[in-house]
Amino acid sequence: MTDSSEERIPVSLYVIIPAAGLSQRMGGTSGKQFIPIGGIPVLARTLLAFENYCSEQQKAGPFFMHGILVTAPQSIHEARKICDDFKIIFVDKIIAGGSTRQESVWNGICALQTLPNPPESADITFVHDGARCFVDSGTLQRCYDGAKKHGVCTAAIPVKDTIKQADPADSCKVITTPDRTTLYAIQTPQAFLHALLVKSYTEGQIKKRVATDDTSLAEMAGLPVYLVEGAYTNIKITTPEDLLWAELLKNHQKPVLP
Repeated sequence: MTDSSEERIPVSLYVIIPAAGLSQRMGGTSGKQFIPIGGIPVLARTLLAFENYCSEQQKAGPFFMHGILVTAPQSIHEARKICDDFKIIFVDKIIAGGSTRQESVWNGICALQTLPNPPESADITFVHDGARCFVDSGTLQRCYDGAKKHGVCTAAIPVKDTIKQADPADSCKVITTPDRTTLYAIQTPQAFLHALLVKSYTEGQIKKRVATDDTSLAEMAGLPVYLVEGAYTNIKITTPEDLLWAELLKNHQKPVLP
């Protein structure tokens, strides 16, 4: 039996999951987050990965996870059905997203403040793409630990290919070849002390900054950003080719179903 002095202090984790994209690069009429992989929709796999992580953490002590799922207005009913069908309990609210991912995350930040137990400044908040359905518990834990230590971090993997920077206005003439050992492909979760996430996005709103990921807004706000180890399997379902890779991954990493 664990001595009471060694029991873990209650932990709260907040999660914003933007899943409001129009899937223009996927083609078809259905949002990519609702495409089934092995009979389980992409979004359901993502949510189940977080439910599984939450269950693992609860075995070690009090652990509470609160989620905001952000989706297109016309997809709210379908998203709610997924939560019901797969017994997703950590999602507290399903809300409408904006016209961009950045707007959707901002909506999620605002929605967190309306929860009965909103995040405090020192709590950790994740932002995780709804289409990254193969995220594993190890990556989630590294992001949590990284945010606790550094304030802002993101999952990332070293690039495997040589990267060249080119000028599209000059027939894609090569400008430079960066040192590959310094280059990383950025994934999610992107993890923040909540106060730093609010600072990054509030300044972004006020100064009308535009960024394709959350930690870029943190960089623009003058905050240091750190990388933690992601996983090559933590792919984002974006194009039809990704579905081929996903069909292989589904056999390697099966979600824990309710």
